[in-house]
Amino acid sequence: MKFNELVNKEVIDQMGNVLGKVKNIEWDAESKEVINIEISSGGFKDALGMSDHQILPYDSIESIGDKVLLKKQILEPVKTPEKEEETDNLDFYSL
Repeated sequence: MKFNELVNKEVIDQMGNVLGKVKNIEWDAESKEVINIEISSGGFKDALGMSDHQILPYDSIESIGDKVLLKKQILEPVKTPEKEEETDNLDFYSL
């Protein structure tokens, strides 16, 4: 499966909960195998770059078709580390 075929597919756990959409994949360049998939919650926040992201191991996937089906329900998703916020708070009104 190609990268662009996997990106934006909806990810669903075994209980039918929609976790989000595949945003990115992490792969091993030497073995050319996918290691992890990154899922974003989508929607308006995703368009602004503010949505939560989860990293799931590729071996947690049961099947890939029109949607990505996981092997089990994800109770506590693993989130990506948040970026450090800049300490400079610019006040655009004072410019």
